[in-house]
Amino acid sequence: MVSRATDNLAVPLLEVFSGIQGEGLLVGERQVFVRTVGCELGCRFCDTPASRGPAAYCRLELAPGSREFEQVANPVPLAQVAAALARLQEFPALHHSVALTGGEPLHHPNFVRALAPAARQLSLQLFLETNGTLSEALADCLEALDWVAMDLKLPSATGRGELWAEHERFLAVLQEYWRRDGRVEAFAKAVVARETSDEEIGRVASLAEAVGAGFALVLQPVTRCPGGPAPPKPRRLLQMQAQARRIHARTLVIPQVHRLMAQD
Repeated sequence: MVSRATDNLAVPLLEVFSGIQGEGLLVGERQVFVRTVGCELGCRFCDTPASRGPAAYCRLELAPGSREFEQVANPVPLAQVAAALARLQEFPALHHSVALTGGEPLHHPNFVRALAPAARQLSLQLFLETNGTLSEALADCLEALDWVAMDLKLPSATGRGELWAEHERFLAVLQEYWRRDGRVEAFAKAVVARETSDEEIGRVASLAEAVGAGFALVLQPVTRCPGGPAPPKPRRLLQMQAQARRIHARTLVIPQVHRLMAQD
């Protein structure tokens, strides 16, 4: 369902397809992935560099899991995205949610808000994957979301400078929303590499603990990619989790499962 107020809304996308979530707390859930174009970070471990943009075309899967696509010009109108969701949701229990991923979906908060009614009409929750730095955009669309999966970007893994202040502001928006009795599930994920330091682990654990004991922190060993960092050795990964759990008990280790399945 698309309202008249959003008739002219269009957004640059890379793809819309049905797949299995391979990261974080919803590993194993079936989702419709809506991948936006545009990201300012360019992390060394990025596994979807094409989503940094620009992209002249978007591909829309024709049937869930078919990996057959039609190609449409960017930007894609909201009504066309809603129609693609309806086509992929063959029956109500097939997908858990719509995963807004990227790129960085919070470059398009108006689109995030506008897509929520179409998702819910199909019995789908709205799940946001974000780099955890755009706090103002999050505040602008948080009421439309059911899940927020935020990254905590470690300099050792990203190859970029520190983003601690941006992450703190992002988490403050979530906490203020909860104080107003807002309803959204959220967790944080930190990609860790062989170079990741004890100091970085301490900082991400402290950020998670400041949110609350029930807030999950996922340590995700980096998946090898050309030019990217090396993953931590198994013993070091155990040390990282033990160190983090001394500060924040709900610290999990979950690798990129969709890569183990060779899922596109």
